[in-house]
Amino acid sequence: MAKEILSKENIMGTEKINKLVITTGIPLMFSLLINSLYNLVDSVFVSRISEDALTALSLAGPVQLIVSSLGLGNAVGLNAVISKALGEKRPDKVKNAANAAIFIAVCCWIINVIICLLFVRLYYDWQAGGNETIARYGRQYLTICMIFSFGQMGQWVFDRFVIASGKSSLFIFTLSAASITNLILDPIFIFGMFGFQGLRQQELR
Repeated sequence: MAKEILSKENIMGTEKINKLVITTGIPLMFSLLINSLYNLVDSVFVSRISEDALTALSLAGPVQLIVSSLGLGNAVGLNAVISKALGEKRPDKVKNAANAAIFIAVCCWIINVIICLLFVRLYYDWQAGGNETIARYGRQYLTICMIFSFGQMGQWVFDRFVIASGKSSLFIFTLSAASITNLILDPIFIFGMFGFQGLRQQELR
């Protein structure tokens, strides 16, 4: 795979700098924007449930930043190493960097799971001010986000690998697919559609 990338990768070494800044910089900006919009989109739907549910979601924000920073730190390092290796035409170095980044991403996910299991309950007991409803909603939401954060860790690695190889159009497609999926699944799981039990059903109990 690394050899195929190198054989097709001419844009990063031959394209004009001004065009490269636009074709690679804009997707990166979209990446950070869309990543921050996930919580905003969740807030729009959750706010229709109750004030307690929205408060619980807001309190999850700082912890979600920690989760994102683990994946982003790994991805930034990968981007720099792979870009350098592609410029040097070193497929072995590209492969080693990709393998290392995937391993680190798995380690970051494990760290998230450990933090979730040990500290999420304590965090919401501290932040909820004795409101059990807020604590319960927050624990449910943050537990799902952190336990299944392996997808986010993998996305950071894949995104930077694609950008470093000059395939910004593919990156835009995968990023759009993720955000559209979030928009579709949010109302299903929050409002309880197609047989799923959502927050609204819990609120009505």
